[in-house]
Amino acid sequence: MYATGAFLRFSRNSGACEVEFALAGHLPILFFSTARGAVLRLGDGSVPLGLLPSAEYPSHRFEAHRDDLLLIVTDGVVEVPDGDAKEFGIERVESLLADNRAKPLKTIASSIFEAAALWGKQSDDQTLLLARLS
Repeated sequence: MYATGAFLRFSRNSGACEVEFALAGHLPILFFSTARGAVLRLGDGSVPLGLLPSAEYPSHRFEAHRDDLLLIVTDGVVEVPDGDAKEFGIERVESLLADNRAKPLKTIASSIFEAAALWGKQSDDQTLLLARLS
């Protein structure tokens, strides 16, 4: 038995926010940087929890600012197949995040779930977590 995980810790550092993250076999965390105007994938290729008896999970840090967005999404969203078995894909999730970045978090989440549902049939759990820095 094993599980994937994505972990975030936020700490205020004057005007900016320091974000520390670690992944355990999970998809990359998507980070929309308002300063760059782009979505970045934060990941390190680690293995799932419980897969190896003594795996290490290094953490990484970066600076985030007001209105930046973070998205953790499960593979049940990105792996939705269409009629030709083509996956919805993380690129579509990135595009929806960028296109809807100024909208309320609930609206962003709904747009991702609705687009995935239109793409194909759900066969796995679909979960996402969105955070906007303030």
